[in-house]
Amino acid sequence: MSAVANPPPNIFENIQTKVLLPAFHTLSQTASLFPDSLLFGGIALYLLTMNNVFGVFALFLFETSLFHSLVAWVIRSTYGPTPATRSAKCETGFRVPRLEVERIFPSNSWPSRHIFSLYAIASYLIASTAYFQDTLVQMGPEWTPRASFAYSFIAILTLGLTLSRWMTGCDGLTEIFVAAFFGLLVGIILFSIHKAIFGPEGINFLGLPFLVDRTRTGSDIYVCAPQAP
Repeated sequence: MSAVANPPPNIFENIQTKVLLPAFHTLSQTASLFPDSLLFGGIALYLLTMNNVFGVFALFLFETSLFHSLVAWVIRSTYGPTPATRSAKCETGFRVPRLEVERIFPSNSWPSRHIFSLYAIASYLIASTAYFQDTLVQMGPEWTPRASFAYSFIAILTLGLTLSRWMTGCDGLTEIFVAAFFGLLVGIILFSIHKAIFGPEGINFLGLPFLVDRTRTGSDIYVCAPQAP
């Protein structure tokens, strides 16, 4: 009696095993490395390109991690021990290659470092886009909608990642609200500090030209008249 051969997988099974599952695994790994991946990626891009924007952004991410540790310490000192520790799948950031694997930056403290960094980055990028809003308007109608697209994309991505953390049980609603509030606050504060220290060059992610009001600066205005025939 001959054995019945297994039927070949159909097109839907092939899509699931060869496309959807690898894509989901890649997204999960990418999310688990956030925000350390952005920090070290920004440092690498700065060293390769010597672009001040990447260096300032990497500095911002490092400062965000320090602020999260400060906020977590204040909450822990004020309200006592934080809730139970997260499972390993909910921790974020790169791991240290040791026998007992640890994260490079503490990621198991309350409130969520993932949500805190996410909203700090969102507010930082939105503030940078808003700062160059007038430049986009002056560059023409094909550039003006880009600010609205940036705001919409940042909002959708931020809300989507927040819902994924809540639906997977990694972060509770109270923790999300607390982390989001302090993240937004820290992002705005650091943006103002970086703009004051590094100037527009340090926050110009799009490489846009700078508008100069010569009536305020007192600079001379030159007008080129057409040559006489």
